[in-house]
Amino acid sequence: MTCSGAPSVLGRPVVLDAARAAQVFDGDPDNENTELVGGATFFSDELDSRTSRPAKCANSFKEWASVAFGVDTRSLAMFRFAVGMLVALDVTLRVLVEDIRLLTDELAPRAEEAWRMLPPAAFSIYMLGGSRLFVVVSALFHMLCALCLAFGWHTGIFSILTWSFQVSIVNRLLVANNGGDFILPVMLLWACFLPCG
Repeated sequence: MTCSGAPSVLGRPVVLDAARAAQVFDGDPDNENTELVGGATFFSDELDSRTSRPAKCANSFKEWASVAFGVDTRSLAMFRFAVGMLVALDVTLRVLVEDIRLLTDELAPRAEEAWRMLPPAAFSIYMLGGSRLFVVVSALFHMLCALCLAFGWHTGIFSILTWSFQVSIVNRLLVANNGGDFILPVMLLWACFLPCG
């Protein structure tokens, strides 16, 4: 099996598209070293002398790695949009439909008992204030971060901010959550490290 800048078939390098063929043959896809077989362009081993073997091996590995480990950015954009809109919907439901008092000191006071419910390394921005005004302002900023993430504006920054606010709202009152409330921060954490922008 030869090592070249393109995949090989039966030990012979093959170029799968016309653009790559033109690139390999210095802009001349009708080079006498080529023959068309079943729509694929084959070229003889005489072209191996044009470039060094290590460079071809490196190109071959890069092409293989980009195909094997590459990610379709359209699917990541859909993931980013879906997660951002889910977070915005979650915040809206928590503040408007459920009960805002679950996030304030009215039903869930920030006494030492509430702080002791949190795991040792947990944090909650929503624990910094107990008034309705503080919760509404925090929720509006939380929704703004989620919408910026959904629409792809400064995705890296807003994915981290949205994740921190979502972890904070989940940690505010752990007994008022369900399983989905713990999955959403995990999905946001993935969004922090994936090239979603």
